[in-house]
Amino acid sequence: MTQAATSSAISLARQALVHGGIALLLAALLIGADVKRGRDGVTAYLVAAWAFLTGLALSHIVHEWCHFLGARAARSALTLKPRIHPLFFDYDFAQNTPAQFLCLSIGGLLGNLMLLCVALLCAGPQSLGDDSFPCGRSGPVRLCS
Repeated sequence: MTQAATSSAISLARQALVHGGIALLLAALLIGADVKRGRDGVTAYLVAAWAFLTGLALSHIVHEWCHFLGARAARSALTLKPRIHPLFFDYDFAQNTPAQFLCLSIGGLLGNLMLLCVALLCAGPQSLGDDSFPCGRSGPVRLCS
C-alpha cells in the first residue's frame, strides 16, 4: 500500500468516525429526550424541534455517505478532503462518465429513502416529537443531488 493510499484510508476512517459519532450522539440525545412519553406545553415543542433537527442532520450524514458509496461502487474518480468536513469528498466531474455520476446521484437518493423508511418504522405517530423526526428526515429528499 502506497503512502498516498494509506493517507487516504486514514482520512476516510477519520471522517467515518466523526460522522458516525455525531450520528450516534444525535440519536442518543433524541432517545434521551424520551419522545414516547406524553409531554405538554413548551417541552413538547422543544422535543419536536430537536427531533426535526436530528432528522435533518442524520439525513445529511446518510445522504453524503451514500453518495460516496455510489461513487465508489462505480469506481469514480474522487478526492477525499484532508480535514473533517460535512462534504468530505470532491467528485471529479471531468474524469468521470455520466453513468458514474448517475451512480453517485442514485446512491444519495437511496440513502435518503432508506433513512426515511427506518424513521417511519421506528417513529410511529404517537407524539409530536415522533412525527417531527420523519418530517425533518424527508425534507432533503432530492431527485438530483
